[in-house]
Amino acid sequence: MYQEDLDVPCAVKSSNLVQELGQVSNIFSDKTGTLTKNEMKLVKFIIEGRMYDVAVNAVPVGQSPILTSTHKNVSDSSFNSSNDLKVESISNCEDNKNGSLKSGGLISSPHEKMNERLMDFLRCLTTCHTVVREKSGEYRAESPDELALVEGVAGYRCGLRERSTKEMNIELCGQLKTYEIFAVNPFNADRKRMSILVRDTQGPSDEYLVLCKGADNIMLPLCSSVVNDPHQLEEINQSLMDLANLGLRTLIVAQKKLTEAEAQKWLRTFREASVSTTNREENIANAGAQLETDLTLVGITAIEDCLQDEVPEVIADLAKAGIVLWMLTGDKVETAINIARSCNLLLSNTVLSIMTKVKNSTEFGTRMREEYDKLVATGGNNNALVIDGPSLAHFDDKDQELRVIFIKIGQLCRSVVACRLTPTQKRELVALVKKETKPRAITLSIGDGANDVSMILEADVGVGIYGKEGRQAANNADFAIGEFKFLRRLLLVHGRWNYIRQSRVFLYSMHKNMVITLTLFWFSYFDAVSGTSLYESWIYTSFNFALGLPIIFYGILDRDLSESYVLSNPKTYITGQRNVYLRPASLAMWIVNAIEYAVVICLIFYYVSKQTFMYDGLYVSGTTVFTGLVMALQAKVAFLHHQWAYPQIVSMCISVFCLLIYYLIISSSTDDYWYVGFFTMGQGIFWYYGMFSVPLIAVFIDVLGYCFYLFFKPTPEMVFREMEHQDVFCDPYQQLTCLRTSGDSSESHREKLGPQQVGPLLP
Repeated sequence: MYQEDLDVPCAVKSSNLVQELGQVSNIFSDKTGTLTKNEMKLVKFIIEGRMYDVAVNAVPVGQSPILTSTHKNVSDSSFNSSNDLKVESISNCEDNKNGSLKSGGLISSPHEKMNERLMDFLRCLTTCHTVVREKSGEYRAESPDELALVEGVAGYRCGLRERSTKEMNIELCGQLKTYEIFAVNPFNADRKRMSILVRDTQGPSDEYLVLCKGADNIMLPLCSSVVNDPHQLEEINQSLMDLANLGLRTLIVAQKKLTEAEAQKWLRTFREASVSTTNREENIANAGAQLETDLTLVGITAIEDCLQDEVPEVIADLAKAGIVLWMLTGDKVETAINIARSCNLLLSNTVLSIMTKVKNSTEFGTRMREEYDKLVATGGNNNALVIDGPSLAHFDDKDQELRVIFIKIGQLCRSVVACRLTPTQKRELVALVKKETKPRAITLSIGDGANDVSMILEADVGVGIYGKEGRQAANNADFAIGEFKFLRRLLLVHGRWNYIRQSRVFLYSMHKNMVITLTLFWFSYFDAVSGTSLYESWIYTSFNFALGLPIIFYGILDRDLSESYVLSNPKTYITGQRNVYLRPASLAMWIVNAIEYAVVICLIFYYVSKQTFMYDGLYVSGTTVFTGLVMALQAKVAFLHHQWAYPQIVSMCISVFCLLIYYLIISSSTDDYWYVGFFTMGQGIFWYYGMFSVPLIAVFIDVLGYCFYLFFKPTPEMVFREMEHQDVFCDPYQQLTCLRTSGDSSESHREKLGPQQVGPLLP
């Protein structure tokens, strides 16, 4: 999981959460920079009902190559059809009688208003940003969107030359201009827009310009000319929808002119807000909102952002693993749906339940109940919910019934697409699913930007991607990866392995402590409950040291299934999702097994060997019992292993050998235990019972139990291992058929793979 171009490996920042990677049931993912590459490119823009197609030639950062642009009326049928949108390239702009953009600037046109609007549009994109140009000529931007817009207009000889806090020098269609900067209202997740107040130093001294760009649902209500013209508003919404259906990110560009008196009046308000000591950010935002009113629509930009490598395949495998995927984005509904279809989040036959344009909480509750009833009536597992942020704002968080219905709808869907969300809404969605799902859901949030930090921190497991907008998400996450594709291996392989390892390490630790405690409890009846210990204190303290090394290597290296098999069969992930190893039935089995071990050890040593121990000292008998106990638990660890390698074998040999050496060292250095170890190791019962017979009898119980479940009541994990071995002879897509023809017991194995089957698991 190494990202070569960024030179970053997967980073684990919360090692105590690795087992939860194998139990995830809901994934909450950002879209931009997480599912997509966050490599933005301006591909189209619309001005006065005409669409201009930016040429596909790459624009080197900080340079201004010549690009070809064309236009087509958005009312043409070819544009209105979202499935067959084609814009013809016009190589010779001078042949276009209706006027268009020419490489290197604007050509003369009979439509002077169009030329003026084009100039306004290019000026907005060239000046309304926070981009800085380095001495090397490269641009440095706060977000890929801003960089894409600045680079996108470079083909028309428009670009930033130099910028300071007070002014910026730009090239506008080949002409050098200087604009004085008076104020910048930056973009944030709540405002969803940015604006700048400037003045052309070569223009009229009393004319100021407010240039603004932002999300369409925020910007359109601020454009008075659009709000007062329903026909124009309808055309703009249709254009936005057509672009969104192509999976393009859209922004509205607008401007207005101010007189010097109006500008100075607002600047006084802005300065007061900037120096305020209380609620400063809120005051600045309010001041910015006062400026961003009565705007004139200039144009619409469309930015393309391609999917990351292997995203459709990864999402398909995660869905097969039984994980519900939630895509949380700030984009338009149509854009989000288009991206969701392209990345396999929504399939061609997926039934959509759309919850958008809700006006109040009553309507939200009614529609939510209707969608739930519809999903329950239709059944199936190929449903998806689409909901937007403005509608979700009407969700009554205090209505417990509605909270439960919302969770049940999510459980009935294979995926959920939530659009137009704020960072706060993302976090609240994660919290709702985490707290209300029964049985409790293990949630995972993944994102790449600062606006994803809140939902990453809210989830049980947070995964950050080293993004192009900084590393805030990676720094605040439990795990950091280079690309979304690594999530498949992180969950299906490492998550599953670590869940099984840590679960069995915990169970074994509980098991071994129960066994030694029960042997002492049983012995208390022989010493009249006097508190006399069977084990010498130095020997007793070596218990965890003698058993520590093998179980540590087991917890690090053991693998029940190979990586290739797990990746090709995502359904194996159900082991952790259903908490197979730590559910109450499994815990009960381990407790019973610990009692069985204690009974075997006590019966053999306390009763069968009673006459022999009558003539030996207390610590001689105790050492023999302790050795049998340790060797039985060593055999238990050996039985847990699914694979053997040199580290496991060496660790077990070291543990046994060091225990015997430890007996001799203590026998030579303590008064109470003087020479006991030498004497005990010279007795035949020590070797026959302590080293061999008792451990073999104890572990034989495990072997019998395992064989019973293997042949008569196999668990899904047993079936997976058998199927992996049969892959040598069977096509992976015909495994179930091969199992079916191999005998009655294999047929029962095949049936056990049903989604509701969870058999008891032998310790």
